[in-house]
Amino acid sequence: MRELPILFLALTCYIGVLQMGFEGGYVSPTANSLIKYTPLTINILPIFAGFIFLGTLVMLPLLSFTSQTINSKALLIASIVPGCVGWFTVVLSNDVYTMLLGRFLLGIQSSILFLTSIYLGESSPSNRRRFYCSGIGLSTRFGAVLIYVLGIWMSFRWLAVTAIILELIFVCMLLLNPVSANWLVQQGLEERAKKSLRYFNGNGFDSDSEIFNMKQNNITKLSVREKIGQLSKWRVVKPILIITTLNNFKPLSGYPFIITFSSQILSKQRGLPPNIAALVLPIMILIGNILGQQIVSHFNLKKILISTTVLLLLSHLSMTIYFAIADYMMNCSIHDDVDGSSFCYTSSFWPILSTALYGISYGMGLDSVSYALVGEAFDANNRELSICILHTVGTLISIIVIVLFQYIFTYVGGTLTFGIFALFVISALPFEYYLINY
Repeated sequence: MRELPILFLALTCYIGVLQMGFEGGYVSPTANSLIKYTPLTINILPIFAGFIFLGTLVMLPLLSFTSQTINSKALLIASIVPGCVGWFTVVLSNDVYTMLLGRFLLGIQSSILFLTSIYLGESSPSNRRRFYCSGIGLSTRFGAVLIYVLGIWMSFRWLAVTAIILELIFVCMLLLNPVSANWLVQQGLEERAKKSLRYFNGNGFDSDSEIFNMKQNNITKLSVREKIGQLSKWRVVKPILIITTLNNFKPLSGYPFIITFSSQILSKQRGLPPNIAALVLPIMILIGNILGQQIVSHFNLKKILISTTVLLLLSHLSMTIYFAIADYMMNCSIHDDVDGSSFCYTSSFWPILSTALYGISYGMGLDSVSYALVGEAFDANNRELSICILHTVGTLISIIVIVLFQYIFTYVGGTLTFGIFALFVISALPFEYYLINY
């Protein structure tokens, strides 16, 4: 019974970040309908899909400083405004530029929803913080899978209505949760901070000692200049550098490219329709997230990262070998009159199993561990700024990976594409071994 308040807060945050999965995965299952019933064309659709990144990049720097005077809960409640306006604009507009504006607003909401990891991490008991924070990644992936599944039966407009309903549920649940004690201590509101601590930890919780510890950790209200000045301190910069680098290995391992083009790759195999092919990777990552949430609280994070990174490497090496053999067979068919396409036809299980292995190991390792660390590793006075740096850099690298590797895959081939991803994964292993100490 004592954990019910934090369970309710966790469920609230999970419903909130479900929106990120909805917004990120919205274009894939609705692409044909959007082209047919809206002004979007097949050439504009990728720009429309990517416009969400622009909104995220614009909002994140502003967010890192406004959260000093406005608490995470209030900002999360306010996220309903760009969210609902964005969804209405996307589905009701008959103008391309207005639809792009709607997608931009959804990007703004996504950036605000990153604060759920701070809100949940600050409010969770220290012995369960990793468990609850790793669930944020799980919920995001579930949102992506859910919109793929719903997109099979629902129109793009009804999907938007579903998203708006979830927005309203999220805000109603947020109103029932108190503000985090850390922010209240920063503002000097110690009595309210004690009430917040007792709400999440029970009436018998020693809130005075906890607030004393917060003060010992120098949790104070800082100006913008003072927050930037904190970046000159190694104890503040070190976790930012380590976790940002770890988070960057997520796109460098190929995730944004593979999630975008897995349907194209897998649908070419025998008996795998595009709708089903698009679901393989999100479902596997979701399974990995479920496993990851169970193990991050009980095992050393370094061991989890290294073991799952080795599995990622095996997945990429497998795909590299597959494309190398396929290219060789196709070359033989051109020059030696051999049917090279039979290899791809009879070995259709190969890329499917490799993609499944990638999804499970990615979800269980890099994805779950990075969310678990975000909730506990950053300095209390600079969590918002740290989150801004983390996600801004990650978003920029994701954009570069999608654009660059789409070109490499299209004009050079899958052998080089997955070979480079394998090299990036190899480079992650020494970093995880020597620098991750959690």
